[in-house]
Amino acid sequence: MHLRTPLRLRASGLRRTAILTAAGVSITLLAVLFELLLWKTPLLPQIGVFGPEFTTGSEDLIGRTVRLRRDGRAVFSNYDARRDLSHSGDVPSWSLAGTPVTPLEQDGYLRRYEEVRGFPFPCLLSSQTQTGSDTIWYPEWGLDLGFEVKPEILRKLYPVKPIWSGLVLNICFYAGVAFAVSAGFRRARAAFRANRGECRSCGHPLAGLPRCPECGAEVPRSARS
Repeated sequence: MHLRTPLRLRASGLRRTAILTAAGVSITLLAVLFELLLWKTPLLPQIGVFGPEFTTGSEDLIGRTVRLRRDGRAVFSNYDARRDLSHSGDVPSWSLAGTPVTPLEQDGYLRRYEEVRGFPFPCLLSSQTQTGSDTIWYPEWGLDLGFEVKPEILRKLYPVKPIWSGLVLNICFYAGVAFAVSAGFRRARAAFRANRGECRSCGHPLAGLPRCPECGAEVPRSARS
C-alpha cells in the first residue's frame, strides 16, 4: 500500500508532464500557422526592387548581395557573385547567407529567401530558391500552403526546419501557459464544488463526511458541514 502511492503519484506526474509537453508543442505549431495565415506574400526581393520591409544588408566586393528584413526574421541572399559573409554581424545565425558559397550554388546562380516564424521566439525556418534565369521559387525547406506558382512571387511555406533553441523555449513557454490555465481552472472548480458541499476532487456529495465516499479524498474541516 505504501509503495503503490509513490508509484501512482510518479505516474500521475509523468502523465501530466507529457500532457503539458504535448500542449506546448501543439500551441507552438498552431501559433506558427496562425502567423503564416496572416502573412501577405511579398514580391520578389531582388536587388534594387526591395519593398519597405527590407533594409540594406551586407555588402561584398561586387555589390549588395544579402538583404535583411527590418524585423530580422527574413533574409534574401543573391549568389550570383556572393562572397563569404560569415564575418558579418548583419546575417542571423540561422541563415545560410552567413556560410561560404558552395561550388554548386555558385555554378547555378542560386538565390535563396529564408524566413523564420514563431512567437515569442523564432523556432521554425522555411527557405525557397531560384536558379539561373528561372523566375519560379521552389521550396527548399517548407510545405507549400498556397499551391500557387507565380513568377517573381514568393511561395507561402509552412516552415519545417527547426531552430532548436527557439523551439524548446516556445514549447516551455506555452506549456507554462497551459499549466497556469489548467491550475486556475482546477482551483476555481474546486472552490465551486466546495461551496456546494461536494468533493473538491470528483464532485461527489459529501453530506458532512470527513472523507469522500467516491474517491477517498480527505475533506478539510472547514469544508465539512
